[in-house]
Amino acid sequence: MVALFTYASLADRGTYLEVVGRHPETLPARLEGYRIARSLGYAYLVEDPGSQVEGFLVRNVQAPDLWVLDDYHALAEGLYERCRVQVRVGEQGQEAEAYVAGPAMSPEATSSGSGGHA
Repeated sequence: MVALFTYASLADRGTYLEVVGRHPETLPARLEGYRIARSLGYAYLVEDPGSQVEGFLVRNVQAPDLWVLDDYHALAEGLYERCRVQVRVGEQGQEAEAYVAGPAMSPEATSSGSGGHA
């Protein structure tokens, strides 16, 4: 099992339930060194040393749930990639995985913002 940092649409417990089929066990979390960008109607994470993203840490994500989430994030199409990140839960650091911009996302076509699919 792994921990997953969620933001944008998956930070909503109802959306997570709809996608995965169960309520997540979450804690408020912060990811430093990233910002949310948008392209092609999707919200995704891009590295930005001076920024931070507020979201949630979903604990105890099982492998079958990750497969569903990978499909939801269109990893095979290159929209997102899942990578390891360090998040803050309160003052504690915690390793987690997060969905970030994949090779199909064009950084030149992005703008800052929130919301969207992620």
